[in-house]
Amino acid sequence: MIQILKKLSFTTTRSPTIPHRLLNPTTTGSPTISHRLLNPTTTCSPTIPHRLLNPTTTCSPTIPHRLLNPTTIPHRFLNPFRYFGVNNFTTVKWSKRKPPELIKDGKRRYVMTELETTLPSLRFTGKSLYPPVGKSVVVVESLDKARTIRSYLGGMYEVLSCNGLVMDLDPGQNSASLDNDFCLFWEISNSSQTRVKRISAALKGVNNLIFAFDPSPEGETIAWQIIHILRKKHRSLQEDILLARVVFNEITEQSIKAALQEPREIDMNLVNSYLAKRVIDFLFGFNISPLVLRKLPSCKSPRRFEFPALSLLCDRESEINSFRSREYWTLYPQLQRTNRDLPFRTLLTHIDSRELNKFSVASVEEANEIQSRIYSAQFQVIGITRSKISKMSPTPYSTSTLQQDAARILNFSSSITMKIARKLYEGVKFHKNIRAGLITCFITDGLHISEEAVSDIRSVIIQRYGQNFVAQSPPENVIKVKNALESHEAIRPTDIRKLPCM
Repeated sequence: MIQILKKLSFTTTRSPTIPHRLLNPTTTGSPTISHRLLNPTTTCSPTIPHRLLNPTTTCSPTIPHRLLNPTTIPHRFLNPFRYFGVNNFTTVKWSKRKPPELIKDGKRRYVMTELETTLPSLRFTGKSLYPPVGKSVVVVESLDKARTIRSYLGGMYEVLSCNGLVMDLDPGQNSASLDNDFCLFWEISNSSQTRVKRISAALKGVNNLIFAFDPSPEGETIAWQIIHILRKKHRSLQEDILLARVVFNEITEQSIKAALQEPREIDMNLVNSYLAKRVIDFLFGFNISPLVLRKLPSCKSPRRFEFPALSLLCDRESEINSFRSREYWTLYPQLQRTNRDLPFRTLLTHIDSRELNKFSVASVEEANEIQSRIYSAQFQVIGITRSKISKMSPTPYSTSTLQQDAARILNFSSSITMKIARKLYEGVKFHKNIRAGLITCFITDGLHISEEAVSDIRSVIIQRYGQNFVAQSPPENVIKVKNALESHEAIRPTDIRKLPCM
């Protein structure tokens, strides 16, 4: 039998039952032959687990192979544009050909191919949520903020943190392509995925899901992202769970309970505002970062808001380079009364009935000549002008003015100032394990203060310093530029009567 096998031609059609390792690769084999040299161009049965199958063959989707035709299975290298239709960069509809899902990529992250900017079939409640109406889950940004709010609310509220935005544009590909109507591709990091899983697990048996993020475009976007992940991936956001968005300007017990009494829906205009800013940031970074990194390897990726500042610096540098130095002298005579009291400094503005401007004294010789004349001259006061000057009180702090004064007075960098301000806003632990927020929202352009806070501040000033130190009416501080942050109060203490020594 062995001799007969050796004489067989390699071009013959072999029986499917012969387990031989030198079968002719051009033969048509039975689906039961588990051979490693099968012709990859043959039409194979779906049961053959082979690693060299021709990726162009028509194979069953049950073959778990990484080189199969990507159009037959949901593989991580699928073209994301194939299955989704895009109206514009903010309105995306899921295709009926492919259910919405999260695709796991090679870096152990989750990539959500598209997000809807409308929130259909979701129930937002407008009814008061305090006193408690069933069990509720409250989601905030940070752990410190969650601890402070948890101390104000009872056991019917479970307060969890998500640590800011849970998704970002996928940096591994052109996630905001101009050629595909701004089709956006998102990724979820492993750390964010863990926190969202914790939120999803807490929704069992819950009546309300409350988003208590900062009143900003980023805060609205965090709520929007979490809703999509809970619906599309975890499938834990049931229809009987009521959603609510609450906002407050300060983390105090009174303001939090008042916010729970006035819930609202997610403001999609603020979400779209964040998306527009993020897309512009990504387009700048995606196209300009390679050029910058080639010239400056240690430089960080440039962002949208850095280019106007860079333009101002370039313009100023051009002015400095084009400046031509010119000599001039300014004279400040130091005078003293005849009774020998303390001297005082003056500015020489006229000589020989001639007014001096900036470049009137153009040489050191001319300055020395005028100085000798001043030494030999007699001065007298020929008139006194009295005037009453009213100085306005400084405006309340906004984010920019807080950073400026912290740098000027305390020599703090902007990052240190914002870190301290965030901690004061989210809550500080006092004696007896009491936590309280000490300042209002620290990200603001507004200069106005609530009427309750103004009344409280005026009463404290009258009590400590007297009625003469309080104006008849409080000043009105309004900025002219309209934007989303002007609705926030200026930065102020949440309780003016609470001193650092307390």
